[in-house]
Amino acid sequence: MNIHALSENYGIRKLKEEDIPLILDVCLGNPQFYLYTQAKPEEENIRYDMQALPPGKQIQDKYYIGFFKEDRLYAIMDLIGGYPDEQTAFIGFFMMHAQYSGKGLGSELIREVCSALKKEGFAKIRLCINDGNPQSFHFWTKNGFVPLKKVQRDDGTVILAEKVL
Repeated sequence: MNIHALSENYGIRKLKEEDIPLILDVCLGNPQFYLYTQAKPEEENIRYDMQALPPGKQIQDKYYIGFFKEDRLYAIMDLIGGYPDEQTAFIGFFMMHAQYSGKGLGSELIREVCSALKKEGFAKIRLCINDGNPQSFHFWTKNGFVPLKKVQRDDGTVILAEKVL
């Protein structure tokens, strides 16, 4: 996957261990997200998320990326190529820096990512929304993701949602 094609408006690169303070800053600025999950905005959790993979996937299928402008981190995305099948990309995590939230930038970014993934040959995108989180649910459904079903996981109940590209 060519991550640089995911946006025309942002510089994109894989995030590394040295970026954890930047990632933590974004996470700490979004406390509402953490009200609906057992995850906590802590360095060790970020480190774990940077390596976490779904069943059957390899690290080369994972893109834990940052969207930058002028060396400022605007958004974080955990993107898995070819999961749960080869025609599907999976967004494991997406978060905008609070300073840039509510201005339409997140929706614009998701539109760009969807368009680029379609050009890459993906037919759909899936993700999970923490059950009960009205902000996340509104954002994803506004951006064309359709709830499919609720799924009980070890870390709580999520809503599996999908967007056909």
